[in-house]
Amino acid sequence: MVTRETRYSLDSVKQDVMSFFTNDNHRAYQYGSKATSCGKDSVFYKKQIQVIFEDEYPHDVTGKAVNELIEGKLLKAEPRAFGKNMHVIFVYRHNVRYTAMAIKMKTKILERFSDDEVNDGVGKYAEILLGHMFKNNQFKIIGRNINTFRGKV
Repeated sequence: MVTRETRYSLDSVKQDVMSFFTNDNHRAYQYGSKATSCGKDSVFYKKQIQVIFEDEYPHDVTGKAVNELIEGKLLKAEPRAFGKNMHVIFVYRHNVRYTAMAIKMKTKILERFSDDEVNDGVGKYAEILLGHMFKNNQFKIIGRNINTFRGKV
């Protein structure tokens, strides 16, 4: 049996996430041109943090680290509901003030891009692109909207 060696501990992930919220020079802020509104004093949503760190750690481990930082009072969590049964948890450093406008703006963006029409359009476009990719690589699409192949369900 082959086991995968873990390159990190929950404490080291927690330290890295803590550094992200306390140090404007954290490596995550070094990609491309830094947005002026993106730094240690910014508001993020929890899944956004998990994506930012996904090259380093699995999402569940980053999520646990964020939860522990919330429990330890370094971070504040503000849940928000929007759309049809959609919810998000915003997180920010405990001593950051004036977060309401950022939360409102990000909620509007999330609501807009979580809309069923947007998701449906993106899915249809992806299907068209994949169809072209298959055709260009000599694959043949033998059926659409099916759940059987050669007699097997």
